[in-house]
Amino acid sequence: VPLKAELKGMLRNKNTVVDAIEPWRNLFPEDDLPLEDVGWQGADLQGVPLGRAPWSERSRRRPRANLQSADLRGANLMRANLQGANLMRANLQGADLQRAWLYSANLQRADLKGADLQGANLASTDLSGANLQEADLQGADLEGANLQRADLKGANLQEATDLRWANLRGANLRGANLRGAWLRGTKLMESIADDSTIWPEGLESYVKKAGVKFV
Repeated sequence: VPLKAELKGMLRNKNTVVDAIEPWRNLFPEDDLPLEDVGWQGADLQGVPLGRAPWSERSRRRPRANLQSADLRGANLMRANLQGANLMRANLQGADLQRAWLYSANLQRADLKGADLQGANLASTDLSGANLQEADLQGADLEGANLQRADLKGANLQEATDLRWANLRGANLRGANLRGAWLRGTKLMESIADDSTIWPEGLESYVKKAGVKFV
């Protein structure tokens, strides 16, 4: 795909990335952006619109960026638009995703260990099986997110992180800090916690009744 070849070598410059992507959107408004298997390690993509484009007049389907299995370790994705993007199995270790827009994105089995997701919009995002060890999710919006079997060991989920109606069934919460997080309607059955897990004040008895396993 010509776009892939054009993107290689320009990943350090976010403006040229936008210059390459916009013509593709104009020519193929209904097609997914073919960005899978491109090496993005350390790229500066701050604010780049990689998410779904505006509605196509010819289709009700929004195109999305396909970044499946992409190497985004340490990439700067602060405020990037990744709405609906396919990031399944992507490597995002240590990436900066502060205030990124990831609404309804596919992050199944993605590696987000140590990633900075402060203030990110992850509502309705699929994070099932994702590695979120030591990730910083302070103030992130995870309302309705799927976090089944996600590894949140040592993750920072405090300061009003929104977990309402999120699915944390089978998630690893050992050492996670959920102080101040919103847990209304959150599914916690079979999630795993330990003595180092910090819960919102006054909800200790609630989480025990919710089926959390303490090890």
